[in-house]
Parts: sequence; structure tokens; C-alpha cells
Amino acid sequence: MPGSQISSPKIVFRRSERKYLPLFLAVLFVTTPALGTLIWYKFTGRVAPLAITQEYQARRGSLNDIAIIADVSWSNSDQRLTKEAFRTRLIRAFAAHGETVIVVFHDGGSGLNEVTYRVGSNAFGPYPHSEAALGVRSSISAYRLHD
Repeated sequence: MPGSQISSPKIVFRRSERKYLPLFLAVLFVTTPALGTLIWYKFTGRVAPLAITQEYQARRGSLNDIAIIADVSWSNSDQRLTKEAFRTRLIRAFAAHGETVIVVFHDGGSGLNEVTYRVGSNAFGPYPHSEAALGVRSSISAYRLHD
């Protein structure tokens, strides 16, 4: 019809619909980090993408509790194992005794490949990689004295 204007529909928020908007935004704000961490875990298999790790705290000496730390000096010269394979062996050795260990690698340069176990202010070793099992029981005993 000429001369008549057709108006587009307007979206009108009623007062009862607006009161849920702050609640929705608050829930969205609180759950977003958890959802992001869940997505990160599904893709990478690591739980905390940006958290301070236990290894980092152990190296900095800021752990509240006592932990067993295997400080591994690693050089690439004449290695039969990879770092991950060596880490797995150490973790399994301690798991056989019902304990956990934090394995920290640092560059050994061209020197010897050694493992030093640290429990609180106590240090056991250094042991060559081939004899790393010798310090497991003594470090576990020291750890259990702190419990």
C-alpha cells in the first residue's frame, strides 16, 4: 500500500528477562577458566596449562611439604636412554616403594651424568645414572622420617 510505512519488529526486553542477565554473566565468568582447563586437558593431557608446577616449586625451594626430588645432571654424550625413559624408570623405582618423586633435569654439559636425591635439606649422591637405584631407599627413609 502506497503511503503506509511498514515498521520492522523491535526486540523488547521485559524487566523479568533482564534480571537474569547478571546471573548468566556471573556464571559464565566463573566457569570459563574451568572449561578452558578441561579443553586444554583433552588436547594435551596436562592438567594445568599455566599453573606453577611442583617441579618448579621444588627447584625454587618453596614447597610447603617435604618432597623427594631427583636432581638429574644430563648430558647428551653416550646416553642409552632418553630423558623420558630415565624419568619413567625413576618414577617406577619410587612407586614400587609407594612413594612419588619429582624428577628435575638440568644440563650436565660435557661432564658426568649423575643423580642426586634431595629430601628437605638432605642430599644423597651424586650417583652415576647406572647406579641411580642405590640412593632410592636412603631417600625414601629420609622422606618417611619427615612424615
